[in-house]
Amino acid sequence: MDIPRASQICSLTQRELLPGEYFYSVLLDEGEEFSRLDFCAEVWSGERDKERQNRVGWWRAKVPLPSDKRLKLAPNDVLLQVLDQLIARGDRWEMCYVLALLLVRRRILRIDKENAEYITVYCGRRDTYYDIPVAMPNEEQIEQTQTYLAELLYA
Repeated sequence: MDIPRASQICSLTQRELLPGEYFYSVLLDEGEEFSRLDFCAEVWSGERDKERQNRVGWWRAKVPLPSDKRLKLAPNDVLLQVLDQLIARGDRWEMCYVLALLLVRRRILRIDKENAEYITVYCGRRDTYYDIPVAMPNEEQIEQTQTYLAELLYA
């Protein structure tokens, strides 16, 4: 499952996004995978209003300055929508499990119950419980999952 990295190029105008410039990212559900489009601020209003059935979410980000050391993760609501999509698909449990643990680490979810087969996590924001199979990725899947989530969800 390949997703191009955030290229720091506007998907509509093909203009390079400059360090310190704000831009908007859109996450799309393409069936088998997610894709991401980035838009410069001057064209965003037109893209924001487009009806896209497959849009999972969007967020505003800033092209990092050369001196910036930390990348910023997509907003919590977008992460929860990605989790919902992965659960609905039912075929990417390793990714779902890793994302759920990331959301626990960020205190968006909390582990309610766990055993060898499932973890049950609770989202206070949505007042919802999620049962997620414990699907520990193997060595190859760990790198693939980390790369996929980083390219998809980090600004």
